[in-house]
Amino acid sequence: MGFLDLLGLRRPNPFAALPVPPSRTDGFAVPTDGPLAAAHREVEAYVADGVRIGQRYPPVEPKDTEVGRRILALPPEAQVQVALAAMERAAWWWSADPGTRRPVPWWVGGLSEGLLRALLRRRLPFSPAEVAGMLEQVPRSSYATLFPLRSLLTQAEHLCADPAARPVLEPGLRALGERLQLLFGAEERALASRISELLHGEKTLLLDAEPWSERVIADVNAMDGGERERWVALLRHLREATTPKASSRWLKEARRLASAAGDEAVRERALAWLAGVREGADTPVSPRNGDLLRGFAWLLAETGGDDAASALGELALLAARKIPNVGVRSLKALNACVAALAGMEGAEPMAQLSRLRARVKYAQGQGVIAAALRDAAGRRGMGMEELEELVVPTFGMDEPGLLREEIGGWTAEVRVVGTAAVETAWARAGGKRQKSPPAEVKAAHGEELKELKKTAREMEQMLPAQRDRLEGLPMAGRVVPLGPWRERYLDHPLLAPLSRRLIWRFEMRGRAEAGAWLDGRLVGADDAPLAGLGAETRVSLWHPIGAGVDEVRDWRGWLERHGVTQPFKQAHREVYLLTDAEQRTHTYSNRFAAHILRQHQFAALARGRGWQYALQGCFDSYNTPTLRLHAHGLRVEYLVDAVVRDEDLQGSGISRYVSTDQLRFFDAPDGWGGTPLPLERVPPLVLSEVMRDVDLFVGVASVGADPAWADRGEGAMGDYWQSYSFGELSQSAVTRREVLERLVPRLKIAKVCSLEGRFLVVRGALRTYKIHLGSGNILMEPNDQYLCIVPDRATPAARGTERLVLPFEGDSTLSVILSKAFLLADDTKIADPTITRQIRPAR
Repeated sequence: MGFLDLLGLRRPNPFAALPVPPSRTDGFAVPTDGPLAAAHREVEAYVADGVRIGQRYPPVEPKDTEVGRRILALPPEAQVQVALAAMERAAWWWSADPGTRRPVPWWVGGLSEGLLRALLRRRLPFSPAEVAGMLEQVPRSSYATLFPLRSLLTQAEHLCADPAARPVLEPGLRALGERLQLLFGAEERALASRISELLHGEKTLLLDAEPWSERVIADVNAMDGGERERWVALLRHLREATTPKASSRWLKEARRLASAAGDEAVRERALAWLAGVREGADTPVSPRNGDLLRGFAWLLAETGGDDAASALGELALLAARKIPNVGVRSLKALNACVAALAGMEGAEPMAQLSRLRARVKYAQGQGVIAAALRDAAGRRGMGMEELEELVVPTFGMDEPGLLREEIGGWTAEVRVVGTAAVETAWARAGGKRQKSPPAEVKAAHGEELKELKKTAREMEQMLPAQRDRLEGLPMAGRVVPLGPWRERYLDHPLLAPLSRRLIWRFEMRGRAEAGAWLDGRLVGADDAPLAGLGAETRVSLWHPIGAGVDEVRDWRGWLERHGVTQPFKQAHREVYLLTDAEQRTHTYSNRFAAHILRQHQFAALARGRGWQYALQGCFDSYNTPTLRLHAHGLRVEYLVDAVVRDEDLQGSGISRYVSTDQLRFFDAPDGWGGTPLPLERVPPLVLSEVMRDVDLFVGVASVGADPAWADRGEGAMGDYWQSYSFGELSQSAVTRREVLERLVPRLKIAKVCSLEGRFLVVRGALRTYKIHLGSGNILMEPNDQYLCIVPDRATPAARGTERLVLPFEGDSTLSVILSKAFLLADDTKIADPTITRQIRPAR
C-alpha cells in the first residue's frame, strides 16, 4: 500500500480500463527496427505497466512491476540497451513539444526516468561512447536536473579510470558542466565540482567572478600541492552552507577541515578575504558566492574573538547594501552574519548587532537583527536596551573621545570630532603635529598603521549608530540609575562626546530636574550645579514635550551661551500637539495630507527612520508606509498613492512621485487592517515623534523643496509647488525661524538681513531676496520673480558659515538657507552665469 492509500487520497486510475496502444502509451514513437528496438519495447511495456498501477508515493520502482522485475533479470548487456532506450525516452519527454504527447498525467514522464535511475545504480558494462551519448543528451533538455545525474556521473568516473576513455567522455562532461554552472542549487554545484575534477584531474573551486572571490581563487591556486588540496576541501565545504542554520554535522566537518588547513591561517585568510567584499560594493553577490560567505560567517563564529565579530559586522553592512532594481546585496550573508554574531560570546558581537540595528534600514533585516538582540539579551537575563548600553565599544580609549597609540617613537591621536567623524594626528616629543603618517612609520610599522586606520574607521562607523540610538531613548522610555548612567553614557570614552552635549532628566526624591554637563559638573539651565544627586537618582534623556515654554527657552539660551552644538535636535526639537482639526477627525490626521513627494527620496527617508515601505508604480504594487512601535503596542500608517501619469513613470513602471493622505494609528503593532485608534489615546510623546518623522518626509522629499521644479511643474502639480514653496511654515520651519531670530544678529551679514514672516530677507546690491524658511526657495523683489539656485551651486558661499556655531546638527535646509543668504548678500561677486542671468535685468 502506498502513501496516498494510507491518507485516503488515492484517486481512481483513469487509464486502468483503457486499451494501451502497443507503441504509443505517452506519444513516444517506439522504433520497430534498429539496435535498440527490442529495448524500446521493454521500456514501453514498463511505462504501460506503471500507467496501469497509477500515481503513488513512493513512486513506482522496477521491482514493483512484473515488467520491471523481468528487465532487472536480463543479462547485463541487455540492461545496458534498456538504459539507453530509457534515456532516449526520458530526454524526449522533458524536451518534446507538449502538443506531441498524449493527454497523460505529468508523472508518466517520470516512469522511464525512474527505470533509467535504477539501471544506472548498477555496475553495468557501459562503453565510453554509450555514457558520452547519455551525457550529451542532458544539456539539450529544458529540465536537466530531472535526470539521474549523480548516477550518470558515477558511471563516467568509473570509465575515466581508463585514459583511453577520457577523450570520448570529455565533450559530454564539458557541456553538462557548463550547463550546471548556470544553476545555483547545492546539488548542482556538487555535480559541477565532480565534473571539473574529472576534466582537470584535481579538486577545484567553482565560484562566480567577483573581485573578492577571484582573490580567493588566486590565493588558493598559488598554494603548493598538499596545502592547496586542504584549502580546496575546506572552501568547498564552506560553499555547501546552503541552509539557513548550520547543522552540528556541518560544523564538526568545518572544524576538522579548518584544523587540517591550520586554524590560525584559516582565520587570517578568512578575515582578509571578507575585507575584500568591500570591492564591487555596487554589484550583488551571486547565490553561489553568498553560500561561501555564509560558510565563512559560521566558521568565524566558531573561532570567536573581537576581530572576527568586527569582520562579521562589516560584512553584514556590505551585504545589506541596497542595489537598485535588485534589493540587498546578499540576504544570505546578512542573515548568516546576524545569526553568527548573536551566537558569539563577549561584548563586541553585541556591539556589532547594535550597530547593525541602527544602520540596516530595510524591514526584514531590522526584524532579524532585533530578534537576535532580544534572544541574546534574554540569555543574559536583561532587556535589549540594557544590553546595547553594556556593549558599546571603547576602542581602547582611556579618555573621552581620544585614542592614543605609540608607534615607532611617534604618538598617534585619533580624536572624535563632532558627531560622526574622527581625525588622526601624529606628534613626537619636541616636534610639530602633522595629519599624515610619518614616512618612517609607514616603512617600518605597516601592520600597526593598518590596524590603527581600521580602528579609526570603525569608530567613525559606530558614532552615527550610537547617535541614532541616543535619539531613540525617549521613545524607548529608557531610565537608568545614576551610577550606571555615568559609566555607560557621561564618562564612556566613545559616547561622552555625544552625551555631554545633551540635556538629561534626573528624578530624585519625588522631584525631577533637567541638567547638562559643563566643565566637569552637571548643571541646570542657570549654570548652578545640580544638588541632591545620589544612588537612588534615575536618569533619562530630556524631551521638550514634558517641559514648559520657559524651560525650553532657558535651555536654548544655555546652548547658545556655551556654544554647544547638539548631535541632534533636542532643545530645539519640534513638538507636535493634537490640534482642534485632529480632535474633530478623531481617528486620523490630515496635517501632512495633499503633498506630492519624490517617491525614491521619500522611501529612503522612511526606511532610515524605521518605516516599512516598498516603491509603487503603475502595476499592482500599492502599499502603505508603516511604522511598528512594539514598545507601545502601536502601528502607524501614512497613506500615500503613486502618481501614475505617463510622464512621471520610470521605464520600470515605478512612479517618480506619490501623493499623501491620512496618518493613522492602530493598537496592533503586527499585521494589517483593523480600526484606527482615536488620536487622543496615543501617548503625546509618541504622537509628537511620529508627526516629526512625517514632517521630515514632507519637508525633504516634497517637490516644493526642489528649486528646479518650477521649470517643469504644470497643472495641479505646478500649483502645489507654488503653494508649498512659499506657503505657511511647518512646525520644523517654525523652529528654524526661532533659531535664525537668535543667530542672524550675530552674522557678519546681519546689517542686510531681516526676518519677515515666512522669509529671511537679504538686501543685496542688485536685488532684494526673500528666502522661504520652509523650502529654502527664493523670490526676488520688486515683482517676486523666482530665483533658482540649486544647493550645490551655493556651496562656495558656505565658506562664510563655517565658523558659525549652530545649536544642533542635522538640519540641511537651515544650512542651505544660510549658504544662500551669504551668497546673495554679496550678489555683485556672483560669477555663476546660471544665477547672474536671473539676477541682472536684461538690457
